[in-house]
Amino acid sequence: MRLLKITFLWLVLAGLSLAPLRAAEAIPEGMPPKAPTVFHIGPFPVTNSMLVTWIVAVAVIAFAQYATRRMQDVPVGAQNFLELLVEGLHDFLEEIVGADLIKKSFWFFATIFIFICFTNWFGLIPGVGTLGWGRTRRRALNSRARCCAGAMRI
Repeated sequence: MRLLKITFLWLVLAGLSLAPLRAAEAIPEGMPPKAPTVFHIGPFPVTNSMLVTWIVAVAVIAFAQYATRRMQDVPVGAQNFLELLVEGLHDFLEEIVGADLIKKSFWFFATIFIFICFTNWFGLIPGVGTLGWGRTRRRALNSRARCCAGAMRI
């Protein structure tokens, strides 16, 4: 009997009372089915995904330029990270596809891998995936609050 009382008390405290639940109002949540348009260049709509892709591409190119500006025999700093990334990826792919094929296709696989990897890392920055959300005045504050609340849960 005591166990039953304790269980009932926990259910009441947790908000799971035995009263019938009210029907919740349907509020759409999650990602929209179509990427939100941030702005237009003439008749061409620029979505948030395109904008993030362009920013990441420019950042990767700028980092590669910076890392290879003053090449040294013994790499330091950014050159060291870039060589670690490229050589590690080369050795990894060489084990998978072989020495002959890696000479012909490394540039392609490395470009795709590095771009996708950096785009995913860039997506970890709070607010990046929410560009263009909440374009109406009423929902602008709501979407920013959800973005900050989501970042705080990480």
